[in-house]
Amino acid sequence: MATIDGIDITSLNFQEGSAPGTPASTQWKLYTKTDGLYVIDDAGTETGPLGVGASSFSGARATKSAAQAITTATFTAITLTAEDFDTDSYHDNATNNTRFTVPTTAKYLVTGGGLWDGTSTNARQIRFRVNGTTYVDPYVATRGFSDASMSLTQIMALTAADYVELVVYQDSGGNRNFSNAALMISRLG
Repeated sequence: MATIDGIDITSLNFQEGSAPGTPASTQWKLYTKTDGLYVIDDAGTETGPLGVGASSFSGARATKSAAQAITTATFTAITLTAEDFDTDSYHDNATNNTRFTVPTTAKYLVTGGGLWDGTSTNARQIRFRVNGTTYVDPYVATRGFSDASMSLTQIMALTAADYVELVVYQDSGGNRNFSNAALMISRLG
C-alpha cells in the first residue's frame, strides 16, 4: 500500500493516452501509452516505458561465424548475418547489416568482438563507430600475437535512430581475416 498526500492507496488505474504537456518547474507527470508507464520531466524529457522484469528488456545480439576479409590500413565495419535475438528491430540481416540502430534515446551497454587470423607482424584493433563517422574511445589494439581474440565493451548515451557498428582495422600490408564476430546491445535506461 502506498500513501499519497496522507491517503492510503492500494492501486492506481491509468487510462491509455498520449504524452501530456511539459509540467511546471520541479514537477514530473506520470502517464500511460500503449507499451507502459512513462514520465515526463520539467524539461520535456520523456522516460519510459517504466517497468521491471523480463518484459522491460530491450536488446539484440547478432553474429557472423564466417571470416570477413579486412583490407590493410582500412577501417571496416563487420557485417552481421545471423541474429540470436532482437527485441526492438535493432538489426536487419539483409539491409545495413553492419548496424544496430537504437529505437529510443537512452544509455546502452554495447559489447563486440571476434577473432583475427594468424600473423604476428601487424597491428590490429577493434572499436565502435556511431552513425558512420564518430569513433568511440577507448578501443582495443594489439601487435605481435597470432590468432588474436579481441573484445570491447562500452556504455554509450545514444539518441533514437543513432546506429552503432563494430569496426576493425589492421595494417599487415595484405588482407587479414576477422571471424566469429558478435555485436550485442542492451538498453540500460
